[in-house]
Parts: sequence; C-alpha cells; structure tokens
Amino acid sequence: MTGENEPLLEGTLISHLLELRTRLMRAFLAVILVFIPCALYSNQLFEWLSHPLLQQLPANSMLISTSITAPFTAPLKLAFFAALVVASSRRACTGTKRTSRCRCWSPPCSSSTSAWPSPTTRCFR
Repeated sequence: MTGENEPLLEGTLISHLLELRTRLMRAFLAVILVFIPCALYSNQLFEWLSHPLLQQLPANSMLISTSITAPFTAPLKLAFFAALVVASSRRACTGTKRTSRCRCWSPPCSSSTSAWPSPTTRCFR
C-alpha cells in the first residue's frame, strides 16, 4: 500500500467504529428505556398473553412452572423480548431518514404479483 492511502483507510475505519459504537449505545438505551415499563407490568403482560391458552385448558386446570425460578423469570423474559421487539421496530421505522410512511409496517402493494413487494417496488396510494 502507498503511504497516502493508509491514513485515509485508518480514518475511515475509526469513523465507522465510532458510528457503530454510537448506534449500539442508542439501541441499548432504547431497549433499556422500553424494558423498564414492560418490566413493571410484566405480570399483567404475561397474564394477557397467556389468557387464550388458559381458555383452551380443561376446566379447573392451570399453568404450572417446571423450575423454581420460572414464575419470576418467565414474565421478565417476556418483558425483555417485548422491549426488544418494540425498540427494534421503532428504531427501524425512524432511522436517519424520516419519511411519512413507515416501511416496516406498510402492507404489500395490491398491484404486485407476489405476496410481498420487492425492495425496489414503489407503492403510491
């Protein structure tokens, strides 16, 4: 390599690493901020999610835990994964470019031949 290309490559690598660090910190902060309310309401969230299953069980039956820590960890795991989904979908929708429509929740185009449009398909409604 020539001497003049080395600083450019190093500067580019460091700038990319700094941007990666910034994005990872923002993503971690977003998950933590969404996890706090989910953790506070984790039991209600677990009850809401398990309600359809409880309706399908025979009369006078209930859910049981298979380990000692399951009654505590199952709602917290659910809260964490809910926070992960909410934080990641929010981040994907509000990236660096702000658009009027969120691409991650937009329905497929009715004019396309496949079930889901390709990334290059444009939908105007």
